[in-house]
Amino acid sequence: MDTFIPLMYRYCYRILNAPTEQHILLQKQILKIHYALVQYALPCQLVPIDVFRQWIEIALAVILQTIPCDSNQGDKNKSVAEQWWNCKKWALRTVHKALVSYGIPDNISKEYYEFSDWYVNTFSYIVIKVLMSILDQFNRNEYVSPRVMELTLDYLNLAVNDVHSWKFLKPHMSYITQQIIYPLLWCTTADIELYYINPHHYIRQKFGNVNFNSV
Repeated sequence: MDTFIPLMYRYCYRILNAPTEQHILLQKQILKIHYALVQYALPCQLVPIDVFRQWIEIALAVILQTIPCDSNQGDKNKSVAEQWWNCKKWALRTVHKALVSYGIPDNISKEYYEFSDWYVNTFSYIVIKVLMSILDQFNRNEYVSPRVMELTLDYLNLAVNDVHSWKFLKPHMSYITQQIIYPLLWCTTADIELYYINPHHYIRQKFGNVNFNSV
């Protein structure tokens, strides 16, 4: 792993500015591998702070990548667009995991205190700025995949509990509430029709997976 992790990073960095369809697939796989590495614990010997910084910067760069306009035209190009959004999803999961499991002091074990202090002081502003760009895209009626939107809002929801993040998030709260949250909560005519035609699908679409046997 001492050799494999730097190799993955170098390759992901090298193809970052040449986002072909094949490169997007490779980026997604690399980000998935890195996420699996830090999913349940942060191996500080394998991924020290300086190395983790590089992975967060790569993840943010992937999130900010512009999807080609023609990716939404035609069945084949729609499939390509889905790969782009899947790649962004795994990049966002990396950033989300950093805050959820290792970045909020009240929610972590003592071994991660140093990492938590470094993360919130180094990346609070940068990450919120990137996530706000996703919300701006949604507000402009541009497509944002549901999973990316979910992870973005969940990150911001958790960031409220951190004093460093809240300092940067607070000025945006009126905008987030009025322009993002309220529109998402609106019940449209299509929602009402779906509720009566297929209530199970309506609940899954609005609230995620639900075990109907336990309802």
